[in-house]
Amino acid sequence: MAPSFASVELKRQGRDDPPNNSRSIPKFPKLDLKPRSLSRDEAKRRSSPRGRTHLSRFLFNATLWILVALFASSALLFWIHFRSLNRELAVRRSAENQLRQLSGRLMRVQDDERKRIARELHDGLGQNMAAAKITTGIMLDGNPEIRT
Repeated sequence: MAPSFASVELKRQGRDDPPNNSRSIPKFPKLDLKPRSLSRDEAKRRSSPRGRTHLSRFLFNATLWILVALFASSALLFWIHFRSLNRELAVRRSAENQLRQLSGRLMRVQDDERKRIARELHDGLGQNMAAAKITTGIMLDGNPEIRT
């Protein structure tokens, strides 16, 4: 058995620990948990009801100031985010407006092109067909043998 288990077993039986076993178990010094930096007067003042009230007020005020600082910083961050979103929205609206204008201009150009092609067909091809008909009519009138 390990030395600590053996010593526990001996204690249960009511016998003392043999001296060689007690040497193997290290002994730790006792810890002093009292604050050393505080004087006795300071310790008394803090433990008194007035001292606790003062400490409580100090902690409340510190917490309150921390909360105010956090609220102010969050409000500032919300404002910055709101401004950046508004700028992005303005840029997007401007881009959409430009796209609408470009689309309208494209439709006008396509319409003008269609009108120009229709005019050329009407004026050029229509006149050529009318001239060909007249020429064919003259040729047929001059040669009655071709009419059959």
